[in-house]
Amino acid sequence: MGTLKTQKHLEDLLADNSNKNISAEDVRTIVTSNYQPQMILAAFFTDNATTNNYHKVRIMYYNTSYFSDAAITSSSNTACWKVTNTGVGVPDGTYTNQTLTPPATYDGYGGTGYPWDSIGGVAFGATFNFTVSGGSGQISNVECVTGGSGWMPRTTDPEVTAASRPGMVGSFNLSGASTQPTLEFMGPIYITDETDDVLLLDMTTNHTAQVNQNDHFGMNTLAQSSSNSTTDVSNSTYLSAPNVLYVETSNRNTSVALWRMPTP
Repeated sequence: MGTLKTQKHLEDLLADNSNKNISAEDVRTIVTSNYQPQMILAAFFTDNATTNNYHKVRIMYYNTSYFSDAAITSSSNTACWKVTNTGVGVPDGTYTNQTLTPPATYDGYGGTGYPWDSIGGVAFGATFNFTVSGGSGQISNVECVTGGSGWMPRTTDPEVTAASRPGMVGSFNLSGASTQPTLEFMGPIYITDETDDVLLLDMTTNHTAQVNQNDHFGMNTLAQSSSNSTTDVSNSTYLSAPNVLYVETSNRNTSVALWRMPTP
């Protein structure tokens, strides 16, 4: 199997070939990097740092071709990312590969709270393309290029306090802007319920790329889990229903990977 590349990396290898610029190596890279079974998500579950009675999930990697393709807009609650502030005074232009920096602190983690190093380290920035036009000073047509790593999505678990439900909110650093645009990580999956360390998560889908295989279910998606603790190795994960992930963890840190199987 070749090195797994992002969709954007593969698209860059498929430029206009009128000048015969696509090489045999380019084609080989494309074919081997999409070899199935293919990991579509890797996540890391940990107890909340301040209360220790509900879990958070860190998304280490997700393949955008298998999760929500909803537009990243300020009104969308189904996209993997949501614009929370379009910015003020951003100069007109087309912006590519702009880094969204994760927050230094989040829900008791970082700063004087629970250290990031205790749950894998600080998150890596995500990158986006967007435009600013007509002197609006605000970003529009926002497109995720890479999803970063270590971001925590929202939760809709009713037992979690409202202040702890939103996902991480990151910000850009755009020259000339008087107010920087911000985006919230809604997540490709998110916790909807927790009872005694048994978690249920909703999984978003991508109908555009996957068409009739957009749903995640037992015959096309393999869920695997492993304990990151030597004191308690009890854990389990599987798809309890289409687009519903069941995760049982009896220790602070558990890793989960999702693999998409070959389909007809």
